Amino acid sequence: MIAVALAGGLGNLLFEYAFIYSSHKRLNTNFILLKKGSPILLYKYFILDKNTFYYLDLFFFDYDGFKLIFSHYLRRIFTTLLIKTKLKHTVVVDNRDNPKVALKLINDNTIYEGYFQSEQYFQTHSKEILTLFQIKKKYLKAFDHKFNWLNNKKKVVTIHIRRTDYQSAFGYLNLGSADLTLPMSYYHSVIKKIHNSENFYIFISDDILSIGKEFGYLENKYLSQENEIIDFQLMQNADICVIANSSFSWWAAYLNNKEKIVYCPKYYLGFLTEVEYPNQIYPQNWIQIPVI
Repeated sequence: MIAVALAGGLGNLLFEYAFIYSSHKRLNTNFILLKKGSPILLYKYFILDKNTFYYLDLFFFDYDGFKLIFSHYLRRIFTTLLIKTKLKHTVVVDNRDNPKVALKLINDNTIYEGYFQSEQYFQTHSKEILTLFQIKKKYLKAFDHKFNWLNNKKKVVTIHIRRTDYQSAFGYLNLGSADLTLPMSYYHSVIKKIHNSENFYIFISDDILSIGKEFGYLENKYLSQENEIIDFQLMQNADICVIANSSFSWWAAYLNNKEKIVYCPKYYLGFLTEVEYPNQIYPQNWIQIPVI
């Protein structure tokens, strides 16, 4: 048995799940997701692999009838038992590690901690991952009900801008600043590169009011104020995705089923030091734009 310690928001969780799923297939062993506190967000939105531990987690530890604190203690007791009997080791994988090297060290009976932010961590089973990461029907229907009018647009361009929670979160990474929000010049340069009269722009941001002012010169646009799974699907259904240095928009672009074009910031979080971080974060066919 192997396990991954879940951490972070939706995009991070997708990377962690993709890693542990692919690893359990290669090792021919079982896997479990380790999560403290609140229910596992992936279960809410995606189909996933329904193994024994999926049902145990979903219908027991995350059951709505239990109070959160009781669910937390049940999960902790179960995890402690697994560590004593099945999971003998803990390995931390850093985002600076070369994925190919890290994968050679993956073994059974181990808890893995890390974000695993590279396609290489799951590339051997990428087709299965695409199937597992299908959004549940009720969320697909909600999106289609609200945004079926997008089918009338010739070319949909989604632009994801991450601001508020990035302004002081990354000092521990030593990547040139604690603030790793992308400058607006990155987005303006991509728009200048791709702009034509057929484009319909959808802006997705945690600071949507200021973004509306920043890009006021664009007439054909929509400023999204939707929830995360709607925003995710907006990017997933775009013709062109302009992503932030964010795992949320990374995965929305990656799971886009169209012959999409993806523009991404060169070096990702490492744009200030010009060192790619995480290591090998991008698929080869994505277009990397210098951040100036």
